[in-house]
Amino acid sequence: MGNERSVNDHESAVVIEVNSQPSIPHSIDDGFPRRLSKVVKNSGKSLRQFAIEAGISDSILRKYLAGTSDPGRKNLISISEVGRVSIEYLATGAEHLAIGTVSPKEYVPIPMLNLEQFTNFGKNVGHEFPEESPFSFHREWIDRLSLHRERTLEIIITPNDNMAPTLCKGDWMLVDRSATTLRNGVLYVFAFAQEKVVDVRRALLSEDGGCCLLKVDHNPNMDQLFKLDDKGIPKILGEVVWVGRVMTGVYR
Repeated sequence: MGNERSVNDHESAVVIEVNSQPSIPHSIDDGFPRRLSKVVKNSGKSLRQFAIEAGISDSILRKYLAGTSDPGRKNLISISEVGRVSIEYLATGAEHLAIGTVSPKEYVPIPMLNLEQFTNFGKNVGHEFPEESPFSFHREWIDRLSLHRERTLEIIITPNDNMAPTLCKGDWMLVDRSATTLRNGVLYVFAFAQEKVVDVRRALLSEDGGCCLLKVDHNPNMDQLFKLDDKGIPKILGEVVWVGRVMTGVYR
């Protein structure tokens, strides 16, 4: 059946690459359908779309998921590329086989937000900003936080201590750029056009939902009250969903 192989040919179907690095002993298990189901779900794609991108029919993919057929080498490679997981994980369940190596497909690199489009922000906070983010997050961690739209996540460095102790200057913020609907008590990154700065505020909504207080935790004198239909309200760049602190003070 073309590139397809029967369940009995499973072992020969997964022996596709040999490298010179020592491998951790492992045995091939029978959990391929379960792992494949997890990979398709975590991809955020429909079963049909996943099959199209992998270059196989959705009926064949359903057979893989049902455990009535196993993929040959070509299709296994295609599935791993679309699902962005290692071939070893699909075939054996092992996260990584070679000692000291980790599959880069298991991690999502998060870019730095380009602030030049909003302000001259980087010039007035006292330190240089890296051009590229050093952060990559494991896909399962992103999934646990329900951050399925990973392409909307970006990193911003906290510019000051206005939101201390929650946020301090130099903290790394993971911001969901797709979250632009204000929720009460949540931290958001705003672009203030008049002041030409980007900064963090806590959104406090009125009971009737018509007004929002942009609260500065460390300096109440900087609090600003806006009507939600006011055209002058600062641009919402996204919701702060995670914070990492550099304890050595490199960026402080």
